[in-house]
Amino acid sequence: MLYLMFIGSNATTGSYQASSIGTQMVGPLDTGSFVSYELLTKEQVQGWVIDAMNTPNSGSVDNLYTSLMNQIENKINPPVVTITSPWSYVPAPQENSGSVPPIMPGMII
Repeated sequence: MLYLMFIGSNATTGSYQASSIGTQMVGPLDTGSFVSYELLTKEQVQGWVIDAMNTPNSGSVDNLYTSLMNQIENKINPPVVTITSPWSYVPAPQENSGSVPPIMPGMII
C-alpha cells in the first residue's frame, strides 16, 4: 500500500532552473478498490499527491509553484549581492627571477 510519496518538482524559465524535493503522505486512500502496484499509473499517483497536498494543514500545490517561481526570481534578481570590499587585496603579477618570492604591495611581513 502506498502511504508516503517522495516527490520532486522542477521549474525552468529561460536558462534559470529551480527544484524542490520532499515527501507527501497520501493515505489512507478511499479509492473504492485496491489497485496493485504493478497497475498504478503516473496520472493516478500524481492525482493522489495533488489531492493530499491541497488538504488543510498540508502544503498546497500553489505554494509549491510559488516557491519554485520565487527561487527563479531570486536567481534573476538576487535579493542579496556580495560586494568586494574596497580594501581587498588582489596582487598584481610580478616577475620573479630569484628563488625568494617578491614582496607585494600591501603584504604584511
